[in-house]
Amino acid sequence: MDGSGLGAGAGAGADAGAAGGAAGGAAGGAAEPPPSPARGPRVVAVTREGHRGALGAARLNRAQAGLGHLLATAGSGFATVYDCRRFGNSGGVALQLQCASGPAGRPSVAWVSAHGLSDHPYGDAWLAVGGAEAEAVEVVSTVAAEVVALLPGHAGGVLALASCEALPGVLVALCPGGLVRIWFLGRDARGGRLSELRAGEDCTTVAVRVRGAGGGSGAKEGEVLTGHEDGAIRAWDFGEGGSRKPRLLVPGTSQGLCDIDALRRSQDVLANFRNGRFVVYGPDGAERTRWRVPQSMGLRCSFGLTEDEGFVCCGDSLGELHFFDAATGKRTFSLGPYRLSKPVAACQVREGSAEVYAVLGDGFIFQWAVPHAEHELEDEPLPPPPPTLPAPGLAAGPAL
Repeated sequence: MDGSGLGAGAGAGADAGAAGGAAGGAAGGAAEPPPSPARGPRVVAVTREGHRGALGAARLNRAQAGLGHLLATAGSGFATVYDCRRFGNSGGVALQLQCASGPAGRPSVAWVSAHGLSDHPYGDAWLAVGGAEAEAVEVVSTVAAEVVALLPGHAGGVLALASCEALPGVLVALCPGGLVRIWFLGRDARGGRLSELRAGEDCTTVAVRVRGAGGGSGAKEGEVLTGHEDGAIRAWDFGEGGSRKPRLLVPGTSQGLCDIDALRRSQDVLANFRNGRFVVYGPDGAERTRWRVPQSMGLRCSFGLTEDEGFVCCGDSLGELHFFDAATGKRTFSLGPYRLSKPVAACQVREGSAEVYAVLGDGFIFQWAVPHAEHELEDEPLPPPPPTLPAPGLAAGPAL
């Protein structure tokens, strides 16, 4: 997706709120609003999870090619996986499990690539979540629909989880106090801890990427990026031969840092600050571009990326979604709000299609998409002719 699919007729997205209402029900219970004459992007499905509590995380599976249709949400003690290919019809719930809310009620989820590590004939998709035990991380197999690995010892809970598509089986967990634990999930998720780092008490978020510009696989090629309260970003090597001394990638700016993400294609780093500011840093830490999301002061909102990572979707405190060009920082268009003016807790852009998912309110998931063109009357097939009745007084012949 290059952003053009949703961008066409973006003004119609704001008018979509007039059609239909948000549907309640059990987890995965979806309702489709009445069709709208608008051809621009609009809300095509609304799901409200059965627990009706606040959701704090949503993550599409970007860790493994071909599985971008799997959407994980977490909050209020539950983690749920949806198959987006059936989201608008039956809810598409693949599995649901209980999980810990995490420190300060902040849930944490991450998809981990199982490429080459699963014995299942069709492969597997692993979801790491803050487990039912407050100091553990559970790794769930979506094929088996059960927990296949329990990673204990995360003192105080889990603040953030991170993985990398180029590093199958690698999972990084951040605990309160700045303890960073690096795990390698081996064959069928039977693995162990690689190492741990002491990033400092001001560490707020983590990301993972391959070391340098190369795209090699294997744990020894990885590095952990740690984001800190003052806005600083540090890079740590791990694995065999890795240094335990970080290098300063981005100096501190006395600005509260919420999240960071290592971009797959460009090796850039995307940072989100508490004042609604987003900054894109190059692989060497040089600032490339920046923008500010309106109506988002003090809001902690995760962001979504298009498949080519050229556009960033950000949510604000009134339920709107804004798309920004990552190369220029210009806002290209906005969507919403749709009948619910609540802060957007998370948003994601589905790879390969013009669909956006926004999480807000008490368990609501809104699916934005460009609706398919409806068939015109002349395009419909003609009905079959009525059967010919026998003439009066004559017996009908045998059926052919």
